[in-house]
Amino acid sequence: MLRHHFSRLLIILILILIESNVSLTQDVQIEEYKLKAIFLQKFALFVEWPESSAMNDTVTPFILGVYGRNPFGNELQKLYRSQPIKNKSVEIRYLKNVTEVVACHLVFISRTSYDELNRVLKMTCGKPVLTISDTEGFAKKGVIINFYLNEKRLGFEINQAAARKAGLMINFRLLRLARVVAY
Repeated sequence: MLRHHFSRLLIILILILIESNVSLTQDVQIEEYKLKAIFLQKFALFVEWPESSAMNDTVTPFILGVYGRNPFGNELQKLYRSQPIKNKSVEIRYLKNVTEVVACHLVFISRTSYDELNRVLKMTCGKPVLTISDTEGFAKKGVIINFYLNEKRLGFEINQAAARKAGLMINFRLLRLARVVAY
C-alpha cells in the first residue's frame, strides 16, 4: 500500500515537473545537462523492460552509459551516487567503443555524427536498451527518446516504434507528454 501511494506521488511530481514546461533561463538556475540528468531517471520510471532482461534480477545494477563526449560533467556521478533507478544502484559508464552499448540499460548518445549513430542503433537493435539523445533528428533516425529545446523550454520526443523494437514498453503517461515521432 505504501509503495502504491509512493508511486502515485512520484508520478504526480514528475508530471508537474514535465507539464510545467521547465524553462532553461537564468531564472530557473538549473543548467541544461543537470536537468537532463534528472530526466534520465524519470524517463526510466515510465519504461518497462522485458522479463528476460537483466533489469529484473536483483544483483545487476542499473547501468547508465554515455556514448561519445560526456556533456554532463560530473552531474551524473553526483546525482546517482545515492539515487537509485528502478530500485537499483546506478553504475555510470563512459563508453568508448560502440560494442559497449549493449551492456547498458540506458545509453545517452551525445551529439555524434550520423555514422556513429547508425552504428549505435545497429548494436542496440532488438535489444532492451533505452536510447536517449538530444540531437535534432535522432528520434526519427531510431533513438527512443530525444530532448529538444523549443523557445528555451526543454521538451522531448519519443520514437515508440523503436521502443517496441527494443522490447521496451513506454507508459502512456510519458507518451502523453511527449511529441511522438513514430508509432
